[in-house]
Amino acid sequence: RREPSGRAWASAAIPLAVSILALGLLSAPRGEPAIAGGQVPFTVVRGIVELRCSACHSRKPTDPAFAAAPNAVAFDSAEEVVARAQMIKTSTVLARTMPPPGHRIRMTDEERALIGRWVDQGARPDAAGRQ
Repeated sequence: RREPSGRAWASAAIPLAVSILALGLLSAPRGEPAIAGGQVPFTVVRGIVELRCSACHSRKPTDPAFAAAPNAVAFDSAEEVVARAQMIKTSTVLARTMPPPGHRIRMTDEERALIGRWVDQGARPDAAGRQ
């Protein structure tokens, strides 16, 4: 019996991760802020960054095209995501250059909108704004 390759596993993992993220958004406890038009929790943005950005932008990228994070930009910690929030918004929402056009990783318009709203709301590491 042949074991699946890393590439095959990654191809299956991305749709699974998107499903888990969607399920998490739909089943959030009632005490959580509503995402539709309210405060965007950092956990949602962190999930998007992990799903769509971290394969390349990590100190140890899992994307085989990179031995190191492009331009030394890594999102391995919450602090790195918060510190580069405006850059993330610029490249994903305004310029739409990340993920790169034609790359196997895609970002939905909804994910881009959530990132943009989170940055516009102050790019705090949690929904309540506590540092």
